[in-house]
Amino acid sequence: KHAVCGMPEAPLSASLAEARPEQQKQLLGERLAEATPEQQKQLLGERLAAATPEQQTQFLGERLYPLIQAQAPTVAGKVTITLLKMDNGELLNLLHSPDALNSKIVEAVTVLEGDPAARAEAEAAWRLVSG
Repeated sequence: KHAVCGMPEAPLSASLAEARPEQQKQLLGERLAEATPEQQKQLLGERLAAATPEQQTQFLGERLYPLIQAQAPTVAGKVTITLLKMDNGELLNLLHSPDALNSKIVEAVTVLEGDPAARAEAEAAWRLVSG
């Protein structure tokens, strides 16, 4: 059985396990570029399943940040950190639903602007990850 791109349809997690870290991003990117939205969701889910919790957070953050930055550039890092507290399944859904993601961005910005404690927590977390 072959995938749409003509490559053998091996689980991404198996391919990633065999690949070096620098090859993992390239492999995932190639498969995502040729996949349908439903296949993309499956590939991203497989990638997460093969990763440690820290890698999952990094992976999701790397995909969310540019999308958030396009909507809220001045607070993109803080909003990303706020959203990364959500369940990974919900975050995957947000990556595939621009309307739902935009709604969460607005919600997070509102919370950060209106709740000094939430803002301070997000700022502290942002300082930790941004060096």
